[in-house]
Amino acid sequence: MNAMQAALAVGYAEGHAGHAASWLVPRNKHYKPDVADYAQHLCRRRRERLDIEADKIIQEIAAIAFCNFASVANVHDNVLTIRDFCDIAENDKVAIAEVAQHETKDGGSIKIKLHDKLQALTLLSRHLGILKDTVVLDTGGEAMKAIMAAIDGATKGLPSHDKQPF
Repeated sequence: MNAMQAALAVGYAEGHAGHAASWLVPRNKHYKPDVADYAQHLCRRRRERLDIEADKIIQEIAAIAFCNFASVANVHDNVLTIRDFCDIAENDKVAIAEVAQHETKDGGSIKIKLHDKLQALTLLSRHLGILKDTVVLDTGGEAMKAIMAAIDGATKGLPSHDKQPF
């Protein structure tokens, strides 16, 4: 949630939310530490009231990431059946996004949809530092010098950026 969304969430009208949001951003000249501190205090109270902890969230994401489809459904002779709900482990129940049954005059079908496993694995990977969203380039290394030399060699004879081609 960004500062604008936070201002809207606490009840500021859309026309005033942008100004109120500036109170929450430290690098802004309108920043008011007491407002930002109070917003953090409210968030902390909500987490406590709802009993939300980082570990709980990570456990839910991990349950989705590591659920095996065979733990919620059976396929026998090309017929899909969902396991009895009582027989599905609690961790695997978390991964179920949807169960639907469609009846027709010719029979019916069952649809079982799990939450996005790839997204859950991505979130866990980022949390654990396995997957990084930023790339750090060491411009002093030999590899970078070789790349820059190759670029310089490839651009020799081409018009410079400050000259107009026509």
